[in-house]
Amino acid sequence: MMKVAIIGSRTYTNKKRIQNFLFELQMREPKVEIVSGGAKDGADKYAKKFALDFGLKYSEFPPQHESHNVHCVMEAYNYGKPYGVGYFHKRNKDLVKYSDKIVAFCKEGEITKGTKSALEYCKKNDKKFVILSWRWYLYIHIYRTIMSKNKEEKLTSVKVIDELYKKFREKSIREDFSLQKLVNRSIDLFVYDEEFAKKVMEYENLEESGSKY
Repeated sequence: MMKVAIIGSRTYTNKKRIQNFLFELQMREPKVEIVSGGAKDGADKYAKKFALDFGLKYSEFPPQHESHNVHCVMEAYNYGKPYGVGYFHKRNKDLVKYSDKIVAFCKEGEITKGTKSALEYCKKNDKKFVILSWRWYLYIHIYRTIMSKNKEEKLTSVKVIDELYKKFREKSIREDFSLQKLVNRSIDLFVYDEEFAKKVMEYENLEESGSKY
């Protein structure tokens, strides 16, 4: 079972983004374990809520000066210690070591010290991670990218009209057709099919907030 850690700031409030991410993830990878640091607020809080709402296996790594609970990976005797800042760093290290992939949810233009610490451990341990922060952005390949063992796959971000994406998501579920398939096949046609490329380049019916797509 693949273990995907959700990390981020305690002040992160975009619960809809985490809900959508976990929804898409469990649609494609129902046997996935969601991991968090067990904070009562922010990204950790929403990771726990929606993982349990979707019936996914959920585990957490609270700092060891906090209380043990049924979701803790470590045994009870590791908890209830006197408060210490070092336990936050140890928590991050243990969480990264336990997880296979890490997804960081951050406010736009902001990565907190705790999240930076966890991402540094990712780099040291050669763990794949992605950072989600930009408003209105949809991450192409993200679900397959974080689940893949192929480190040559590239994570790319593009701006997509919200209403259009909602309609695509509804249809993709009905037709069992992923966003990754759509993007890769469309790019292939654009590169190798002149008629398709011409049609796309001349198509100007999409517009939002004064910007044409």
